[in-house]
Amino acid sequence: MSSHQLKVWGVINITPDSFSDGGDIQTAQQITQSFKRFQQGIDIGAESTNPKAHPISELEERERLAKFLVPILPHWPRELTLSLDTYKLATIEWLLPQIPAGIEVVWNDVSGHIIEATELLQKNPRLKYICCHNPVPTRNASGQHMNYVSEGPITQRVKDFFLLAQVHFERAGLLERVIADPCFGFGKTREQNLELWHGLPSMMDELKFKSWLWGISRKSFLRQAGEDPRDAATRIVLDQRQAEWILKALEKLTGVHTIILRAHEPVSLKDVWKNCGCEK
Repeated sequence: MSSHQLKVWGVINITPDSFSDGGDIQTAQQITQSFKRFQQGIDIGAESTNPKAHPISELEERERLAKFLVPILPHWPRELTLSLDTYKLATIEWLLPQIPAGIEVVWNDVSGHIIEATELLQKNPRLKYICCHNPVPTRNASGQHMNYVSEGPITQRVKDFFLLAQVHFERAGLLERVIADPCFGFGKTREQNLELWHGLPSMMDELKFKSWLWGISRKSFLRQAGEDPRDAATRIVLDQRQAEWILKALEKLTGVHTIILRAHEPVSLKDVWKNCGCEK
């Protein structure tokens, strides 16, 4: 495990309806106050892809970003990665020119539609890309992913998706800028998420992606009956459970990887660093 590099990105949702922290952010100042807490990166989203949430327009997404994110961009710490969680191409194209030079920018695109994203990546050499597995037929359907669940084993299907993506990004000369994300919870049943989590280490060792994102923080398949992610005591339990699962998965890896842990409460993962011997 000592060969891996671990990074932790905090999660901030400027939404009223995200499953765990919807409505928590009311001012841009709250985000700046989190800079010290989220020391390596922040993944920020203005639209919830919770299956129970309603899709919003491009205009509404821009309005939220203009209110909460744009005003603080001049003050964004250069050592803090900015990950933009949106499936809308137009939103990324609008926001990128407003982000000061020197900030590492990542597009967290949960749509799973990589062909449409390639041209934007080629035009913007500073931009890194999170390639997500999501079975939706169109980019605009990204938030309705649970309408496109296919029963049966999932791990091989996810692996096949990444094999195709790997070839595509290699041919485009972009593979080094791509972070692979199995996208737990997106278009997958509880049983499929559990299967995928257990099969993830061997999949990672077989593919060429050097960087992976593990986003299981407070996801429904981590929860037991009656656990509410909006309850403070339950959040502590879920965060600890996440850390335990991550440590077990790290033990199964044999290759060398950079792993980004997407977490609502990064401090809950301190024991992962302590016990795995990974680099920060």
